[in-house]
Amino acid sequence: MLQQYLEYKKQYPDCLILIQVGDFYEAFFEDAVTISKRLNLTLTSRDKNSDNPIPMCGVPLSVVDNYASRLIDQDLAVAIVSQVGPTGKGPVQRKLERIITPGIQLLGNANSQNDQIIASLYFDFRSELESTDKFNFSLAYCYPASGCIGIFDNLDRESLLLKFSQLLPKELILPKNIEGKSVDRRLTMIRELERRNSNLILRSRADQNSKWEQSSRDINAIPGYSLLDPSSKSACRLLINYLDEVTVDQMIPIQKVIREQEVKTLLIDASTRNNLDLITNQRTGNQEGSLLNYLDQTKTAGGQRQLKRWVLAPSCNLQILNDRQATITKLLQHYQETENFSLILEKISDLERLATRIELQVINPRELASVRDSLLFIKQLKNLTADLNIDSAAGFLNTFVTELVIPEKLITLLVESLQSEPAVLFNDGNIFNDSYHPDLTYFRNLKTNGQALIKQLEEAEKIKTNISSLKIRYNNLQGYFLEVTKANLDKVPEHFIRKQSTVSSERFYTPELKKLEEDLVSAESKLINLERELFQELRNKVLLYSQELRVVYQLVAELDVLIGFTRLSEQEDLVAPKLQEHSQIMIQQGRHPILSQMLKNDFVCNDLFLSPKAANCMILTGPNMGGKSTYLRQAALIVIMAQIGSFVPAESAEIGLVDRIFARIGASDDLMEGDSTFMLEMKEASEIIRSSTERSLILVDELGRGTSTTDGYAIAQAVLEWLIIETKARTLFATHFHQLTQLANQYPEVCNYSVASVDIDEQVLFTHEIVPGPANNSYGLEVAKLAGLPRKLLERAALIINSTPVETNRMLSASSQITLFSEVAKPSVKELQKAFPKKAFLESLEKKIKEIDPNQLSPRKALEIIYQLNEQVHADSKEN
Repeated sequence: MLQQYLEYKKQYPDCLILIQVGDFYEAFFEDAVTISKRLNLTLTSRDKNSDNPIPMCGVPLSVVDNYASRLIDQDLAVAIVSQVGPTGKGPVQRKLERIITPGIQLLGNANSQNDQIIASLYFDFRSELESTDKFNFSLAYCYPASGCIGIFDNLDRESLLLKFSQLLPKELILPKNIEGKSVDRRLTMIRELERRNSNLILRSRADQNSKWEQSSRDINAIPGYSLLDPSSKSACRLLINYLDEVTVDQMIPIQKVIREQEVKTLLIDASTRNNLDLITNQRTGNQEGSLLNYLDQTKTAGGQRQLKRWVLAPSCNLQILNDRQATITKLLQHYQETENFSLILEKISDLERLATRIELQVINPRELASVRDSLLFIKQLKNLTADLNIDSAAGFLNTFVTELVIPEKLITLLVESLQSEPAVLFNDGNIFNDSYHPDLTYFRNLKTNGQALIKQLEEAEKIKTNISSLKIRYNNLQGYFLEVTKANLDKVPEHFIRKQSTVSSERFYTPELKKLEEDLVSAESKLINLERELFQELRNKVLLYSQELRVVYQLVAELDVLIGFTRLSEQEDLVAPKLQEHSQIMIQQGRHPILSQMLKNDFVCNDLFLSPKAANCMILTGPNMGGKSTYLRQAALIVIMAQIGSFVPAESAEIGLVDRIFARIGASDDLMEGDSTFMLEMKEASEIIRSSTERSLILVDELGRGTSTTDGYAIAQAVLEWLIIETKARTLFATHFHQLTQLANQYPEVCNYSVASVDIDEQVLFTHEIVPGPANNSYGLEVAKLAGLPRKLLERAALIINSTPVETNRMLSASSQITLFSEVAKPSVKELQKAFPKKAFLESLEKKIKEIDPNQLSPRKALEIIYQLNEQVHADSKEN
């Protein structure tokens, strides 16, 4: 058994091996240690008394799916090896039953809906390993349940990274080597892919001469495969071979291989995706607080997948976007009916996944019943949609009604064959309707009447033996038996044959009971075998409809997303943006979708206007905590929402379609790659300069802050001028380099805006309003005060700020620790006036007024004081 275990481990090193040993699935060696830690199971050992005991742990057969699912949730793959031969003398025959991975869970728990995109990568080496720009990349991908593989070919480095960011695969299959050179994490590109997708799992597989090359699948016969170039064929082969490996004896039918053409989508790189919290919240790592979570009001698994694809790759096709808007507009006119749509959508199962389980011949009776019920619900959905009196102007609703073809023959077949709630397992019986096959009625009647015969025999034996407490009972080990208490043993007749003794009773059987039991067991087993045969025939018939199920479900998924957009529009008071091919962006009273949902009426709305005919570049200055980053993110999120077809949070919006969004917001480093914050900042700036066009939207927050002030300012101005002169892209540039605001005097394309704040009782309040004109203060000291820095420290900082360069050098030359954190001498009035001129004057004025006793003043004296105060105010104004 251990030899078998080690052979499977050698063959599937990526997987944790669970091998059946009697009533348990066991793991050994390092796998046992891993599983015991991950599942909090007791770790035992085999050969405990030996010098090197073998670690082991196990789980019962009946719950292996639950434990396997928990391992998969932790990004581990599991291979389950089951006994297929009889136990006895000699080795037990075992066979790999199924493999479950984080990306492919089709053979896992039937209720799992967590299959994700998997991809494979192949490329030609054209130079040394690190010169990745010269590689010719081919990227193959698929959602395992779709039955379709997409190929992106002839990709350069940047194009690969963008496609990868749009797909976000869970698993990436790499060739072990290409042209004799190893492919692993030493390659810069592989590390970059991992950095851009932190949840990525890498798999290495041989492309040539693997056992899967001799499998029964004819890859060359798959439509579209023969048209690929050699590199793309290798990528496709890697992916298909991996699919076949994971699905063991079954094969996912691949309907076609599609060479993806350049589709007009809004390109969003991984850094921008993270900075904007599109899929997950960058701070917490989960979906709460992300745009995807905000938008997701879907009711089906297919709708969730479709929405995620749209968020990762918004459309640049004006017709598609207008159709989606028209659909939402029509649904809003019939908003009450959308609740009925939602109630139906909630009851529709994941038909795409179920179609694949049909093709793999692993679907169970309960799942087939859910296919039947889902199709009936989809039929209702189509009728409800048709009742809205839609026309050609109703966008996707018109497509849904005209192109959705319900497979009526499949519905009829499943309605006639399956019970309303069939059993999951064949041993439970009760899968088919009695009328589906004549023998079903015969065996079920025998089974039902057999129980009545058992009862009749029990009553007869009670009368014959005069033992009123006599019972005929049943258990799995002994079958049927007569049970007599020990107090009545003297009444037991001679034809009773003893079977077993217990503490309080004796168990017997008779020839008559034995024959009746054989008839009952025969009827039950024949019924189970008949239902098993009928179900296999039914699966074969249903197999013909798998592609129709996918087409139907795809239309349902898209409708689900658009109904969710409709509900969100109503709840959040969103408006339809006017989409144009020009480059103007005009947003009135725009709101950050996520923050405004949280803050409700406390959120401060702002306008945005960018136009090549006016000003296409906004320099945004103002205090920290004032809302600059929120304003930048808000602009990007509104554009993305508009280009997935959703309504947007604003009073009105006009969006000139964007081809690419760059968001360089926040500071971070990459310790694994040895990149400092400033290096990453410069890499992102380089990417913006190299890849942006005049149709792009660029959001930059605090460029150049990771180095010296002089260098940082010079780089920031040079980058900004490049964007203005060379790229001409729509740009929002937030900065603390106030000198950059002077560029508005040189370039008509530049406008200055700032974050407003007000002083109330010597406290700075940030209004979060974006107003015309540059800021006159960064309010760094005020923010520091809000953060809780000591008053003496802040006073010292104020003196440093207002010191001349000579004085500043003198102060910095002293011991910084003593200067900053030791007892600070109370500043003189002159120093205070220098540091806080207005504050010092007001304090002096307040002191004088407090010294005045109005009750002791004559009118003449009061007038003199007024003249004195007046002169003091004018004198202070001249000084400052």
